[in-house]
Amino acid sequence: MAIGQQVAQQIASAASAPAASPQGENSGAPPPLPGAFAPIYVALNGAQAGPFAKDELVARIASGEVTRDSLVWREQMAGWAPANQVPDVAALFGVVPPPLPAQ
Repeated sequence: MAIGQQVAQQIASAASAPAASPQGENSGAPPPLPGAFAPIYVALNGAQAGPFAKDELVARIASGEVTRDSLVWREQMAGWAPANQVPDVAALFGVVPPPLPAQ
């Protein structure tokens, strides 16, 4: 009977322990939902800027401050990469209309 109580206690302890994430660490924040735009950092003039939400990033692209070659980073990325190599960021460059022709 004592063995049964010990096994029950071990099962209860295991059930109440926090689960580890697939990477073996629990960051406390879930990954973004599929299709959601996770905030992103941009290297501007040699300094880290952000994080920027999608609307703000689109505005900075429209102003020319962020280009396809600008380095960007967000959680889940191993390192900085050019904006044109991050699919959801690269797609934002198609949203911006071309400049008006000079008159």
